[in-house]
Amino acid sequence: MASSRCSSSKILNSRESLMLFFLLFLRLNGATGRPDTIWLPEAETLFDSNFVHDLEQIKNLEAKHEFELPLEVSANNNDFWILHNDDYITVYNKKANQVYMVTGKGLRWNSFERFLRSKVVDPRSKTRNSGIQPLFLAELASSKLKTTHVRSSNNFMPLSTNAHREFLYKFVPSIEDENIKFAFIPSYRRDKVVSIRYLFNQSNERSFGFDLGVTEDIEENSSLADIINRVDDVDFDRNHAFSATDEFKSIISMLRRKRSTNRSKRSSFASDASIFLCKNMNGQWGNGFPKSPVWDRCGEIPTSKTYRQNTEPESVQCWCDDGCLERQDCCTDFLTSCKGEQSFQNSECIAEKDFECSDSSFDGTTILISTDGFRESYLWERKEFLPTYMKFRECGSFPEFMEPSYPSKTFPNHHSLMTGLYPGQHGIVANKWYDWKKDASCNVFVANTGEHPCNVSSPEEGWWSGDPFWNTVERHDMISASCLWPGNDLTINGEKPTYFWDYGTYGEEPFGYRIYQMLKWLNLPPYPGSGPKEGFRPKFLTLYFDEPDHIGHRYGPYDASGELDAALKRVDFQLQQLMDGLKLYNLEKCVNIVLTTDHGMEQALCEDMVAIAPVFDAENPEIMKTTNFLTKTTTAQMGGLMGSNKSDSFNVMEVIDAVKCTWHGNSFKVWDKYVAPKRLHYDNASPAIEVLLFYMKRQAKIIDYPLDSCSDEGYMGNHGWDTKYVGMKVPLTLYGPKIRPNVVLPPIQNVEVFRLLMDLLGIKSNSPKLMQQFYSKQFSLDGRFEPALKRPTNPAKQPVFSGDVSFPTGVSFNQSSEIAFDVNHKFATYAKCMELGECMEKLRLGFEENPMLEFFDDPFWWHTLKDDMLPRIFSNNIKSLRFGAAFDTSGTGVYVPPTLWMSRTESKWCNRKGVYQPSHMYFIIENEEGSLHPALYPWRHNTSAPFESEYSPCIVINEEETRQLYFGNFNCRLTVDIPFVEWWQEKLEIHSVRFVLLF
Repeated sequence: MASSRCSSSKILNSRESLMLFFLLFLRLNGATGRPDTIWLPEAETLFDSNFVHDLEQIKNLEAKHEFELPLEVSANNNDFWILHNDDYITVYNKKANQVYMVTGKGLRWNSFERFLRSKVVDPRSKTRNSGIQPLFLAELASSKLKTTHVRSSNNFMPLSTNAHREFLYKFVPSIEDENIKFAFIPSYRRDKVVSIRYLFNQSNERSFGFDLGVTEDIEENSSLADIINRVDDVDFDRNHAFSATDEFKSIISMLRRKRSTNRSKRSSFASDASIFLCKNMNGQWGNGFPKSPVWDRCGEIPTSKTYRQNTEPESVQCWCDDGCLERQDCCTDFLTSCKGEQSFQNSECIAEKDFECSDSSFDGTTILISTDGFRESYLWERKEFLPTYMKFRECGSFPEFMEPSYPSKTFPNHHSLMTGLYPGQHGIVANKWYDWKKDASCNVFVANTGEHPCNVSSPEEGWWSGDPFWNTVERHDMISASCLWPGNDLTINGEKPTYFWDYGTYGEEPFGYRIYQMLKWLNLPPYPGSGPKEGFRPKFLTLYFDEPDHIGHRYGPYDASGELDAALKRVDFQLQQLMDGLKLYNLEKCVNIVLTTDHGMEQALCEDMVAIAPVFDAENPEIMKTTNFLTKTTTAQMGGLMGSNKSDSFNVMEVIDAVKCTWHGNSFKVWDKYVAPKRLHYDNASPAIEVLLFYMKRQAKIIDYPLDSCSDEGYMGNHGWDTKYVGMKVPLTLYGPKIRPNVVLPPIQNVEVFRLLMDLLGIKSNSPKLMQQFYSKQFSLDGRFEPALKRPTNPAKQPVFSGDVSFPTGVSFNQSSEIAFDVNHKFATYAKCMELGECMEKLRLGFEENPMLEFFDDPFWWHTLKDDMLPRIFSNNIKSLRFGAAFDTSGTGVYVPPTLWMSRTESKWCNRKGVYQPSHMYFIIENEEGSLHPALYPWRHNTSAPFESEYSPCIVINEEETRQLYFGNFNCRLTVDIPFVEWWQEKLEIHSVRFVLLF
């Protein structure tokens, strides 16, 4: 054993930098001043005698391993488990479902097994570990008997290469020491381990460490020297001489700053601002930034020694001498701080006639910017913290507001912005979901390699559908560049942008790096239109900031502490730096800016939490046991148990009936997804959307079982609710050489931004390079932004009017009654009336006394439509009302010819006496100003007679499933005494695109 240590010393001494390494994670000399134990009670259970469950044993193990909590763990202990083992201790991040660190004392090598033993899930973790390889190998155990403990503990990580094992195979025997202290710390990029940090402190107090990249295999015949040549030395701050007795808490903070190679640039604005800016005098950045030192770098000239621009993470990123313009490496504030010129936010708006770029190669260049979680009301409630944002609005154009897609979550909406499709269409239906047909439990943040496996990032699994606009741009012989946009690093339909910064690598870096990367891309030479694209300038760029979402979650949208204001100003400052940077290189007239976000933010407190289990248990305690309930607090779904290969493998009607009339008490409603509001576009046949949807009231959050305790501190805001709520609405701002100034557009939907980008980039709507299988499914039209565009590429298509109304095949128009009838279904599918009496007559002719209908089964609300609703609507001075029957027999929100579904002889759409009943009735209310308020209203059949004896079952038929349709809570009025006016008001608010007030 001594010879092994000597051999190790020779290897280590050959690398002088190893002498600089000091132990970061252990503390010698006992536990002076430490708490009795850092044991977290919930982490240790009595489930298995193999595991520690005696408090005294836990104290002894902590003393043996001389263990203290890292700062990140102690500050957020609810997010971690501490798992004790005889040979090591695991710090497990239960929130991320990842190993955070393994540490202990004593390394041996039992070479009797050199293959990966099957994993045993640690019952203490109360979760299924998704790891596939142990961080602490069984071969390192102090005895063969303890290898079971090693394999059974939650120290597994997602790693598919042999690099970690081969390194330890070769290295540990050379330093084997029962008193050595060690820590193994994996570093993750998205859901993959990309490197591992190994830290060692030998009994002779020699401290050293390595960072080893583990994304590629190591050849099994490699020597230790070969492997050592692959690792990076752990390079700590040379101004500090840490000894093995240094306090763990002070050292771990440095470890967090320099934890991994792919996050080595992580630092705060205060400590890094001087590497991005020329000057900070007299606190000129004002409230909203951490206190920072004063500096003035104007005139600073780079020397050969210091000129390391963009080559080292924390080196100076820009310069402030007169030569920087020629070198294209100026700080963005060079003109404002060193030359006295006005910043963008203090400049006059560029006149429309002068807003033209002198360099034609920039024609169409556009940056799409997302500031996550930016609620629309921030623009007037906190505008003093948004001077740059307000300058864009002053000089540009914008709609009244933009409505996100449902659910109002980050990943679904960023992909909707990029594809022009709703989440139910493009596949990213939430941040977390279960696909019953693939038996896949999915999470956009981490791969699931355990039960019901799913890797959302895998192109082979095909979760990301649609055609992202950056791919559309690439196919049109242009270049795209994406900075941290969700999904930008993934191969979708075999394509990805030419340039991209993915969030796993750069997401933790200061915002300033993003601005300088955008400017670097824009300063590349123009692309000639053919040949390799690398090294040439992009035409379409995206830029993402994770604020103010992060602070909005912590403090809520009504924060009065100043934290939200600081977050808004921080983002606004980056926008200022971008615009000042464009001016540096004479590009201020050359780039279109589309400034938007994914969703808003609303207050969400503990008092608004609703537990679903007690509601169902009151009806039937078996409901929760026989279903899969999936919630993300503001949204929830329910389906069959995972692995059942069926969405409705439980008593769906029983579940709906249990809660159908409890809106006021429980703050939610439950729908069969096919009768949920069509305006949400969340009724898609995708198996990733479960059979039952829980629709939450604003601010209400839903969980499965009641919490023992709840604190609002640190989590006072949320999103995900109906996008019609004011708090979910967001701004959209347009600025640039192709934008007309000072145009206020009507409200738009975020899926329409795709068509705007086509206009700005000059992509025609009839281009053969568009992927029609996706483009044809967009719920948007050309020309929606036409009033705000100087030269729209795709103007609105004006219908050709010959004097007669034109209807599709299968629909006949009765000239005398001015009502259109569906020949197959025989119901009126279109009628327009200008006054109450005319509406009543057309309802009678189109439905009640329709000679083509052998039998008309009026829905239970029919008489109240005529007696209550219509009179109230016309008392509000409306201009017109359009209405008609609709048949969504596929449940996908798209008309399917009846010949297709009627040919499915094993199933039928519901009918009575041979008359096929509508699935919906639509109403379009037009007010005096010309605004339209459409609603698609579930028909719901009359239940005065038993359903089973009067009707064929209503079967929905699509490519994914054929099953009975459950109408549920829409029928609530029959069993609960609610005034019909109130009932209609509620239904119109839920099913109409805009709120319609009857009172």
